[in-house]
Amino acid sequence: MIPIFLGVTGHRSISRSSIASARISVRQELDWLHQRYPFTQIIVLSALAEGADRLVAEIALDCNFEVWAVLPTCADEYLNDFSSGHSRNEFNRLLGECSRIINASVLAGYGEGFNERPKMYEHLASQLCQ
Repeated sequence: MIPIFLGVTGHRSISRSSIASARISVRQELDWLHQRYPFTQIIVLSALAEGADRLVAEIALDCNFEVWAVLPTCADEYLNDFSSGHSRNEFNRLLGECSRIINASVLAGYGEGFNERPKMYEHLASQLCQ
């Protein structure tokens, strides 16, 4: 059976007052997908950026969905985009729980360490939306 790929992207900043309702909404949507397609593998694609990307990835993992990290560049280079040690640790923790790690810039034909920010995020968006 062909899997369903669910690409996730969203705001990096989620207000504290919105987090609880966002978690409930995401869980409801993932539960609905699972009930609607009980025999279909559902794979969540996330760049694991702060905010919405991580929130959805965490809930998907908690619901036993497979999560693939689709990163704009290699993980080591991408870490430079996160300002705090806590954020980098959270990224690494989630990355370790992902079934696959995909470098969108490599898929676009660039090298592993490609770091031209606007272009690498363009390639990322292209991969998440295909």
